[in-house]
Amino acid sequence: MTPQELLRTAVSSGYSQDSAGKWSQLARDSNQNWLPVVQLAKASNLGPLLFDAIRKVPGSTVPYSIVDDLHQLYIESATHNLIINQKLGEILRGLSKINVPVIVLKGAALSATIYPEPALRPMADLDLLIPFSSLPAARLLLENIGYEIVFMWPMKDDSGLFFNQQIFASDDPSRCIVELHWRLIDIPYYTKTFSAEDILPRAVQFSIAGEDSLTLSLEDLLLYLCAHYTYHHLGSMPIAQVDIGYLLSTSESLIDWKELISRSVDLKLSLPLQQTLLES
Repeated sequence: MTPQELLRTAVSSGYSQDSAGKWSQLARDSNQNWLPVVQLAKASNLGPLLFDAIRKVPGSTVPYSIVDDLHQLYIESATHNLIINQKLGEILRGLSKINVPVIVLKGAALSATIYPEPALRPMADLDLLIPFSSLPAARLLLENIGYEIVFMWPMKDDSGLFFNQQIFASDDPSRCIVELHWRLIDIPYYTKTFSAEDILPRAVQFSIAGEDSLTLSLEDLLLYLCAHYTYHHLGSMPIAQVDIGYLLSTSESLIDWKELISRSVDLKLSLPLQQTLLES
């Protein structure tokens, strides 16, 4: 079994019974070479998930030095996510005061809703979806609480159709990165669809960072994860596959599949939906 296959089995053991059975045997195999697996896990942001998979197997033969190394990644993820969530709470309170609707995306939302523990889903930054018309107010808020623009797509006009995000970083030691999006897919063909204005009416309420906020509906979330995995990461981001695996394991029976398929056809996203689900 290749390191990629072994890692895939390990991290999917948390949501797949078939993988869990295979992983239970693999983790007890004293002949396994764990070093390339760990290196791959670190490079793929899957270290905390690999640690979680190992600690759940009684009698695991994974060397202590490797388990301890992965445990440190788990602790670092938990600590970083805590800092990120504190920043998120401050931003959500500020946006609420100026009546800017916001949908929490990606790692922050997923770690709080579908993962057994937030530390299992490392977060690099905060991704928030807002209406394009609210961008000036949101930008001013971030600047007032210590963020500065670090990257901005060239703006051809004021329509927001030619770019889909602005990126900010806090000026404190945490250097928390915030990405304000107003469209979910950064491909010109989709700039007039899948926007905040389209999605907000379907968004669902949830609690995060001690605040009431919004996240994507299950149908929009699954469609977005599949499209993002296919078009943005070109089908080569393992953590995205894990996101989809946990989403399906926790919410498959709650998804309106008829509505999801209809929406994928309308948005011309049927192919990434089909291909990603076959891989996950």
